[in-house]
Amino acid sequence: MPMNVDGLDHFMTDIAGMASAMDADGAGAPTAKHILEEAAVPIHQQMKANASRNPKIISGKLHGALNIGKVKRRRNGGKQITIGVHRKDWD
Repeated sequence: MPMNVDGLDHFMTDIAGMASAMDADGAGAPTAKHILEEAAVPIHQQMKANASRNPKIISGKLHGALNIGKVKRRRNGGKQITIGVHRKDWD
């Protein structure tokens, strides 16, 4: 029994548009950067909370050194962001 599907061409065009918008190395680079920065915030908040409670803060060096790094381009393509203690932030 044949099936008639309308709108498949429109659907494929939409998927291709979303893929180009997410291209981390091309036109979608600002979008990818924004997504990475926004996704890092809840992870950073949880890391701060974990460093604050059990055990309690003794010196505050670890708590103060937890930061969100800058979005950087990867050698093999794409982007990355680091969350946590960076060598440059440690006293």
